[in-house]
Amino acid sequence: MNIVLISSLLIPKSVGGVEVLTVLLGRALQDLGHTVSIITGGHDRKRIQDGVVVYEIPELALPLKIKGLLMPFYEKKVRRSLGKLSLIHDADIIHAMDLDSILMLAGWEIISDRFLVTIQDYGTICANGLLLYGNNVCPAYCQQGFGFRCLDKRRISSIVKAYLHVAYRIRKFYRDTKLPYLRHVVCVSDFVAQSIRSYCPNATISVIGNCFSHDWVTSRNIKQGEKDIDILYVGRLESFKGIDIFLEAIRLYVNRHPFVQVYIVGGGNIREYEKRIHAYGLSRQVSFRFETEYCNMEQYYRRANIVVVPSVWPEPCGRVIIESMFWGCAVVSTNRGGTQSLIEDGKTGILINSGDSKEILSAIELLMTDKKKRLYLQQHAAKIAMNRFHPYRIASCYESVYKEIAGKML
Repeated sequence: MNIVLISSLLIPKSVGGVEVLTVLLGRALQDLGHTVSIITGGHDRKRIQDGVVVYEIPELALPLKIKGLLMPFYEKKVRRSLGKLSLIHDADIIHAMDLDSILMLAGWEIISDRFLVTIQDYGTICANGLLLYGNNVCPAYCQQGFGFRCLDKRRISSIVKAYLHVAYRIRKFYRDTKLPYLRHVVCVSDFVAQSIRSYCPNATISVIGNCFSHDWVTSRNIKQGEKDIDILYVGRLESFKGIDIFLEAIRLYVNRHPFVQVYIVGGGNIREYEKRIHAYGLSRQVSFRFETEYCNMEQYYRRANIVVVPSVWPEPCGRVIIESMFWGCAVVSTNRGGTQSLIEDGKTGILINSGDSKEILSAIELLMTDKKKRLYLQQHAAKIAMNRFHPYRIASCYESVYKEIAGKML
């Protein structure tokens, strides 16, 4: 089949779940014998990434804030640009991976019978797309009928605040009017599927999860090394990811076990958390590795005994959890969102309540002191991850959906 994947961003420019999945899926589908092209934002050029042809178009590279305000104009430009590409007209399947691409292409008649989308972010819930104000968890004012009061909590100028009010209302309008056009939807977890059904009442919805990197399969088999990182955190340094609660748990743990080695890998509000670690007296135990490229993440997972994913907000389908399981880490994560479908408590990881540093502390102490339990979780998680989240398995699931769509066109 001739398949076109569309994502506004790609790795290494961004290493979010959408960008990583687009590249990994494209390569896996191509390995299975399909012709795959990726369209993304960029400088109007053609290049190769991981063996897959990538076409960059400037229209997909506009910043989110500009897109929000100029949605009607932006939609026309994107469609006009894509309409000039022969691969769009020749494709058997056109697969949009990120919300902006979905909103721009939903309802476009020339592709509607070949159009599939994957939904794996929070854009269906929040017109902002971020669910956050400042460094706090979204208060869900809009879900309570209070509109965009979250913007009023931000420490920004009144001019910027007024602009964002307008831009987000336009974005919300587009979300609410465009998503019902969708006929074929893939969600990365049952949790996401439940939230999307009300927006896409006439769509056929499938659930297909995320995957790990192809290169890691061989790498895991041929390389062995010591697990010298006791505890690892991977993710944005923002409150909604639970980093505050994680650090509080580490502070309590270090009071009893001062020789622990903790690594934090991720970008975000770096200065604030550097100051907090210094104030907690954790500078000797905690090491920072900021905004690491995806291709370099292997070195941290490989060395970690325990990975903590303390998210306060429900993760759709936590990539860090899948990758940690694959590398044989004992995973501790909050029991919200799509995480519950990834981890079997006590068998492939430990599930805890969100927002509770003492539960994180208890889980860490259990795994650090009970080596037999830790090894059991590590070995079982690695086996399950290989079977459930192998890129070829995930690509085969998408392949089945593609064939179903193509069959309906015949």
